Amino acid sequence: MEQPHVVLLDEPTNALDEEGIELLSSLVLKSRERGACIAIASHDALVLETIADKIYLMKEGALQPASSTAIPPVDQQCAGTQAEEAA
Repeated sequence: MEQPHVVLLDEPTNALDEEGIELLSSLVLKSRERGACIAIASHDALVLETIADKIYLMKEGALQPASSTAIPPVDQQCAGTQAEEAA
C-alpha cells in the first residue's frame, strides 16, 4: 500500500489473530504519525481504545461521540492533512 492521505477501514481486525491485530495497529499508528486521516468502523472496542483519537457510536442512524459532546465535524477533523498539503 502506498501512503494515502485518507484511509478507510471496515472491520479490519475481523478474523485476525493477536499478531495480525498488533501488525495492523502498528501500521495504523505509523500512518497517523505521518499525518493521514484514518476512519475505522469496528465492533472491537479494545482495538479502538488503543489506536483511536476519537471514538463515535452509531445510534439511531447518527454518529454520536462516545465520551465528549464537543467534537468537530468529520470534514474539520481531517483538515490538518489538507492544510499541510497546501503549505
